[in-house]
Amino acid sequence: MGIFSNTTSKRSGPWPTIILVIMTAALTLLLASQVRQCKKPTPTGQAPDSLIHSINKAGDQVTSLRGTVEDFGIQQRRITDSIALVYGAKFRELKEYMIAVLQTKAEVPVVIGSTQYDYAPPVVINHDTCPPQIRNIRADFESPYYYARAQLGEDPYLKIVGFDTLTAIWRDTTMGKFLRKKTYLQFDISLANPDTRVTGIKTYRVPAPRPKTWAFGFQFGYGVTVSPTTRRLTPGPYIGVGFTKSLIRF
Repeated sequence: MGIFSNTTSKRSGPWPTIILVIMTAALTLLLASQVRQCKKPTPTGQAPDSLIHSINKAGDQVTSLRGTVEDFGIQQRRITDSIALVYGAKFRELKEYMIAVLQTKAEVPVVIGSTQYDYAPPVVINHDTCPPQIRNIRADFESPYYYARAQLGEDPYLKIVGFDTLTAIWRDTTMGKFLRKKTYLQFDISLANPDTRVTGIKTYRVPAPRPKTWAFGFQFGYGVTVSPTTRRLTPGPYIGVGFTKSLIRF
């Protein structure tokens, strides 16, 4: 038994270890591929990157959404059809649109000297005049981006007017190193009011169709043709039907 055992161990050599390593590597690759396959797909029309917040040269807060041209293509028919229905348009008529979710938090100071009081008519009880009772108190609030009037009392209300400027642009941006540069499409949105923050953006646009370079139709002009009698190239007018390849457009 001892001789048989020693012979078996010598014959096995390193192969069991090699086979175990190969099986472990194959299992690891299989699990990695499954993880890649189970990765959540990017929603159509929403760029894969999260919102990018930055400050432009004017000092304004800019919220950007970056992705490839395909990421911004109109492909979500359900949302697009709903928007088209609201605005009385058709799907093919929509070229681009964007949805921005905004959140505003502001402290608007009161206008000094704007506080007003409304008093109730005086009441006389047993020949004694009661002190006047306040029915409403009113004040104005103002800042560079808001004007408001608030009233508390029997007839409370709040009237507010906001002033803001929205700037939205499409631009191309290049990322990556020299050999791995890639051009992305980026949508930037900024507001003049620093109290307003963009918390979400959805943008959709129809990518510009690529110009066709081949065409079929009638042709006419002046060039070199082959004479049917002499079989030589001779200059002259030309009229015919054929294919055309566009090299330069102007």
